[in-house]
Amino acid sequence: MTYITDGGNTGLYGEGETSIQRLCSYIPYFESIDPDIACRCSPPATLVDGSICLPGFTYDAEFMQFVEEFQKSCLVDYTYMQTIEQRTPDFPEVDIHEAIETADLELMKAIMTRFVRAERFCDGAWDGAIRGGIFLAGLRRLRELSLTGQ
Repeated sequence: MTYITDGGNTGLYGEGETSIQRLCSYIPYFESIDPDIACRCSPPATLVDGSICLPGFTYDAEFMQFVEEFQKSCLVDYTYMQTIEQRTPDFPEVDIHEAIETADLELMKAIMTRFVRAERFCDGAWDGAIRGGIFLAGLRRLRELSLTGQ
């Protein structure tokens, strides 16, 4: 593997492979994903010492690889909240699939970053995004943008 520059940022990818190409290799995974296998919710439990373990989500290894790939790519928008607020002020009420269909690269980076980071703030956010087809739609849009050179 070689460090290459991609969009002004450096990422760890094979020679000549861009962040978008690498992430788009997960499209078949998201096309065939079984959400009940990819995302498992563990119920609350009382441990031997009497403490309570809260419910939580676990995700399959391939999904976690996708998240890791995204996080080390040049597509992470560290100002994603401002980008989304400026570009789509009514974002919470917007149909996310419609927003993705018309997003340019800058907005797609922000949207994808928002959904990848969402699990940090809300357990099960990735489960909803997987079941809702958001990651798949986002990857397809990124592929389309890269193929058209936008």
